[in-house]
Amino acid sequence: MISSPNWIPSSKSTGKEMEVHSILGPFFRLTAFSDLPTNDFFANISNLHDEELIMTQVRAGLNAAQSSMHQILLALLKSSPQSKEAVLNWIAAVIERNKPRLKMQVDRAIIASDGFFINFNMVLLALCKPIVDPANPKVLSSS
Repeated sequence: MISSPNWIPSSKSTGKEMEVHSILGPFFRLTAFSDLPTNDFFANISNLHDEELIMTQVRAGLNAAQSSMHQILLALLKSSPQSKEAVLNWIAAVIERNKPRLKMQVDRAIIASDGFFINFNMVLLALCKPIVDPANPKVLSSS
């Protein structure tokens, strides 16, 4: 999988191309964001309770997807030094090719979607959790 040319698309690819064409990109692309305005998205909802129920289900689905993505990356990071390097290179490529996100006005056609980046950031935070856990005996204390 990590030796596939689609692991990291060509160096000239954009953030959007990383999202769409890299092997992991479509998994991180899963999102609850809609291109439709919110009032159209909930047009057939009859009451607030139904809307809250749907939102709870959507959040649960996204949490499950993010947890799965975290487990996949963690397994790849732990499997071999070559796999670890490939995952770190993929993370670096995602960040590098989405540098235009830092601009005030950006062409959304060349950057990864907001949903991709929310999932990407949530997985990175989950990967960091053991490192920043103060109860972890391996963490150095600052005192």
